[in-house]
Amino acid sequence: MFFGIFRRKPTIEFGESEKVELELKGEGEEEDSRMFLVEVLAYDAKTITVTAPKSENQMLELPEESSVTINVEREEYTGTFETQVLFVDKEASPPTLQVAQPADVSWEETEKVAQRRRFVRLEIALPVDFRTQAGLARSAVTSDLSGSGLAMMLALSLPEGSGIALKLHLPQKTVTVGGRIIKVAPIQGAPGKYRIAINFANITEADQDTIMRFIFEKQRELRRRGLM
Repeated sequence: MFFGIFRRKPTIEFGESEKVELELKGEGEEEDSRMFLVEVLAYDAKTITVTAPKSENQMLELPEESSVTINVEREEYTGTFETQVLFVDKEASPPTLQVAQPADVSWEETEKVAQRRRFVRLEIALPVDFRTQAGLARSAVTSDLSGSGLAMMLALSLPEGSGIALKLHLPQKTVTVGGRIIKVAPIQGAPGKYRIAINFANITEADQDTIMRFIFEKQRELRRRGLM
């Protein structure tokens, strides 16, 4: 009759309406991870319920049993754990994901975690000029950006594997860099438009640092405003 007294505690606990980072790994070795700020709505010893991540104001389709990584900040440390999507509630307002509580959490100094995040993408619209190997020159807008590459939306397809020259216009500087088109995919719900994913080639350390500083500053700004 004493069994009910001993209840399992959650591996990790959360504050009211706490925001955590949900990370989705890239589809291949050349695809960057994507990071989304989601809100913890509820948790217990077995599960954690968070708001579903969105991309371009649309809920991301994450199948049940898919793996995600959660990053939690505690003072000067970041806790990281991999978990599994148990249930997706598309009818909830807002839509939610239920994931499993982890068996354990790996903690590391937040500064060291940030140094590795050159492969994390930030969804942002920035002006970019490009010229293809074939000599096609156009202006476009980015859909996301990382220290290792970017994606842009175009009303035409470009050949995968081909080289491309870029001029990325950041608020504080224009970064000129070469790149390689690694993936071209049609955009669902936008006939005739394509997402062009590009890896930077031979980017200087100074330019990469400039991009990463911009990304980190923008992430902090969005977190303060509750928009990320």
